[in-house]
Formats: sequence, structure tokens, C-alpha cells
Amino acid sequence: MTDWNAVYDCLPPQAAELADIIGLPALQALVDTAGGTTVHVPQPQYLRDDHRLVQALGWSAARQLAQHYQRERVVVPRCVDALRAARDEEVRALTEAGWSARHLALRYHLTERQIKNIRARSRHADPSAQQSLFNAAP
Repeated sequence: MTDWNAVYDCLPPQAAELADIIGLPALQALVDTAGGTTVHVPQPQYLRDDHRLVQALGWSAARQLAQHYQRERVVVPRCVDALRAARDEEVRALTEAGWSARHLALRYHLTERQIKNIRARSRHADPSAQQSLFNAAP
């Protein structure tokens, strides 16, 4: 499960707006079910138990979405950058927990080389680790 709180800053503006209205867990459900498509949002009084928004988001979030966007078409972004950032954070955390590149590659449907690249980017992104290399005694 993606930790959307950790990648909120990577969300496209439309997704961030949706998150502010319906919350991050409901945004994740919306992206999972309709990411990359346009969704017609009905007026709140037309929501029913069998409506796809109610089934995907639950009553509360579907009602909030309908109150805000009633009778509008809403583009649901795919959130590719945010999902990638969340995946990379998960890879880093599992690496710290001792997972091998092979197991991570199988879990995330990536190659071992991609896992190693993600790990390398995390080391280069940590300025304290880089600085310690340059401050080492000769």
C-alpha cells in the first residue's frame, strides 16, 4: 500500500486538490480505480449504494466529491511521479530492513538493475552521506 502522505508534494495539482477534498486514502482508491480517465460526478442526491464512486471511495468521500464537483467531469490523474516516489521510498525502507535486490525486483516487478539504481539514487540524494566521504581523514 502506498504511503501517500510521504509523497504529497509529488502529486499533480489536480490530485492535490482532490486529496484536500476527499483525503489521501480516498484519492488512492480513486487513482486505483479511475486514474488517467475522466469521471462524471453526479449531484449528491443521485449517489446510490451501487454507484461506482460510492463503491470505490465509500459514502463519505463520494458525498464530499459530489458536493464539491456536482455535475462536473473530473480528470483523475494517474499520479505516476507520486507512485514512483512512494515505491522508491518503500524500496529504500525494505533495503534497510535487509531485503535483497532479487526479492525487491520480484515484489515490484522491476529488474534487479532498476532496484540497484533506486538504491544508488537514495545514497546520492543523502547530502550527509556524501559530505562524510569528502570530510574523511586522508
